[in-house]
Amino acid sequence: MERAGSINSDIDSEFTSVGINQTLHRIYLNLDCSIGILTPFKTIHQNVSSKVLLTETVIVGEVPSTYYNYDNLGFQDILQTLQ
Repeated sequence: MERAGSINSDIDSEFTSVGINQTLHRIYLNLDCSIGILTPFKTIHQNVSSKVLLTETVIVGEVPSTYYNYDNLGFQDILQTLQ
């Protein structure tokens, strides 16, 4: 019996809005492993993937004096609220 395999890794970064002028930054390590077990009668292959969170931080910006949430409004709705 003999084992064989390889590992590929990659760094992934993600930004998410978490409030007024606040951004959540996460850094992940993506691992892809190809594992094989070699025997005289049979060879078994298995692929394993995993995503590991390495770090996360909240980036805080300056809070504005006014704030308008226009996420769910259409263009005409925004114009009506400004009048």
